[in-house]
Amino acid sequence: MFAAYRKSILWKCMLVWLMSTLVALGSYSCTRDDDAEAFLAVPGEVKPYWGNHPLPAGKQHLQVLCIGNSYCGNATRFVSKILKDAGVADSAYSINMLDHSGASLEHWWTVTAGADSVQLLLRGGHEMEVDKGSMTEILNQEWDVIVLQQNSSNAVDYSTFNPWLRLLIDHIRSHCPNPNETLAWLAVWAYSQNYGDKMASDKRWQKINQAVRKMMLMEGIDVVIPAGTAIQNARHTSLNDENELTKDGTHLDPGVGCYIASCAWVQTICAAPFRISVEGTSSSVAAPDVVDLCQRCALAAVHSPFSITEVEGGE
Repeated sequence: MFAAYRKSILWKCMLVWLMSTLVALGSYSCTRDDDAEAFLAVPGEVKPYWGNHPLPAGKQHLQVLCIGNSYCGNATRFVSKILKDAGVADSAYSINMLDHSGASLEHWWTVTAGADSVQLLLRGGHEMEVDKGSMTEILNQEWDVIVLQQNSSNAVDYSTFNPWLRLLIDHIRSHCPNPNETLAWLAVWAYSQNYGDKMASDKRWQKINQAVRKMMLMEGIDVVIPAGTAIQNARHTSLNDENELTKDGTHLDPGVGCYIASCAWVQTICAAPFRISVEGTSSSVAAPDVVDLCQRCALAAVHSPFSITEVEGGE
């Protein structure tokens, strides 16, 4: 009788342990899906889909492809001018963009799978040998860095990234002849508060960051151009205006807004290869003190891409 009683107690204990474990796992599953910060706090939980390569430090020649939309255009508007001011010759690089209005990751995979013809838009430096053809033909060149992005409306939601992002990664891996190409990600800026869904720009910026950080963990694209954080830094300084550095609530104004994003782009992608910095470079975009503040907002974002920095000289 005692043996039977002990066996009964043992089973009850095991049942309690099993139920508590299932509850804990269920709670963790919900937390992982709903809270990117908690998910990221669990070390070793996920092996990234892509084993990224570092940017080629000290490289004498750099070829970059950006696959996105007008946000890529905004973020590269002043890239060639900044590189020139930093002493980089046009012959030393080629920065190109595949641009389609409002294009999402899903759009670019549809274009890729359908073998549609696309046209490269040169953003700076020299032209590529192949500038028109299918995505496969465009990718079949010696790209050092390929920059991806999600469109602004979906950038707040990681669940919209896949399967499209992983399909694009697989296609890039299969067709780019450079075995050490770096994948990078353009972290876009938040809408102004008077645009679209009325979400406060700080809140939308936070949601974009959550999606980017989860993407970094899950996909392994760890080179992030923090254009959105650079803009958000600037929105907390005297640079801010009634449109929050945009021309229409969503696209950056063609002066200061685009210059800040371009500084973040160059500092992230080009600083290590060419051993340069945007700090102290001249610009005709605005007065020297304004240019200096723009640069410091961008540099602070590169240093702390997921937090707003109070930049000295601001409000």
